[in-house]
Amino acid sequence: MTPIEARSLFQKRLTCSKWITFFALFGMALTILALYFSSHLSGLMIVGLTFLLICISSVAALFFYRIFVYGKELKLFCNNCGKFIDWTDPWICGFCDTPNYRTKWNSFLHKCKCCGQLPHSLSCPHCIKLIYLDNLNSNEHPAHMADESLPSLPPIISPDDAHARVVKEIEHKREITKLNAELAKAEIEFDKLCRIAKPDPAKPLGEKLEESFTAFRDRNMAIEMIAKRELEKAEALYGNDPAARERYRLTVEAWREDNIQ
Repeated sequence: MTPIEARSLFQKRLTCSKWITFFALFGMALTILALYFSSHLSGLMIVGLTFLLICISSVAALFFYRIFVYGKELKLFCNNCGKFIDWTDPWICGFCDTPNYRTKWNSFLHKCKCCGQLPHSLSCPHCIKLIYLDNLNSNEHPAHMADESLPSLPPIISPDDAHARVVKEIEHKREITKLNAELAKAEIEFDKLCRIAKPDPAKPLGEKLEESFTAFRDRNMAIEMIAKRELEKAEALYGNDPAARERYRLTVEAWREDNIQ
């Protein structure tokens, strides 16, 4: 049975139950009136009792019809995975997030007991895909079963958030590439200085240490100058964007810590 057919059958079942209740109360009222006026109208009592028996028989017949015939036909299957879904299971409304436990009357095939809204769709407890309960095919405010063990839906990332994330990654990679290029230039200059200041075995130890210190100082000072220049550039480029300026600063600091000796 499709979900739309199941909802239509459930609505008919509720209508049948309401008519049963109406006729039962109506028959009881006539019986009470017949007993009250039985001393004046003896025939009315007989009519009332007869009508009461007819009502009781009708209620019993409709009750058994509902339980053994009507109820057996109300079987719902997911039109995505084909698995059975029990319409009497507790469910949570997608409009007000209220759990519904009296599902004989407030099933997801009918309406929520709190807000009175009819759910347009249901999240299948087996495959998590949406099952449309009417012809609107609406994805808004889907109902779902009240079972915490079910797998949760993956978070929905809006296109704007995804685009912003990609832009941030591109900016970060671009900054790292620029700093690595500056570092490569500094490494070349450092190698030149090292070749120029290559210690001569014949030189005294003090002179060797002086040359080593000069090369070490020049390399680290070059790194500090590059980092300072990039930080000043961040102030000019991202003056109105504190978040972007902070990201750029952290990138420069990380590069500086990784390369300074």
